[in-house]
Amino acid sequence: MAAKKLKEYLHMRRVRHKAKDWIDIDWEGAVIKHPLQKDGSSCGVIVAKMAKEIIQSFPRIPNITFSTTTDSMRAERKTMALELLQGSVFQMDYWCGICASKDPPTSTAATATSARKSDTGWIQCDICDRWFHGECVGMKIDDLKKAEDHDWLCPLCQ
Repeated sequence: MAAKKLKEYLHMRRVRHKAKDWIDIDWEGAVIKHPLQKDGSSCGVIVAKMAKEIIQSFPRIPNITFSTTTDSMRAERKTMALELLQGSVFQMDYWCGICASKDPPTSTAATATSARKSDTGWIQCDICDRWFHGECVGMKIDDLKKAEDHDWLCPLCQ
């Protein structure tokens, strides 16, 4: 059914917009075997991994195999998040990993322009090296000072 609808859509594109890309492909439906979800919260990770496999093997039908254990899905979430951040325009050395701003949430633009990480309540993750405003990760100045003596993991790396 999906293949039929896609073929109809491509035909409509050719008629209305003179677009001829992909119109000569003989679309057929198929069943793709894939791992089953084992919990109630990993459907997005599984769908994203399946989509990636389908795109990479197109037009062939992929052989999709990966682990769906809780630990595997947790690791995949982290991997996907890091890939998205690395592929974005996000400046991890200068912007908060939570709010994506250089300025702390409560500062004014004039104060923040001359401020540095050390006096605006910033903390750096000991695994991914991203910086975060203390306020964005729910830490007060006293918490930030205590965290300097210990390893600190951001919400993404926890």
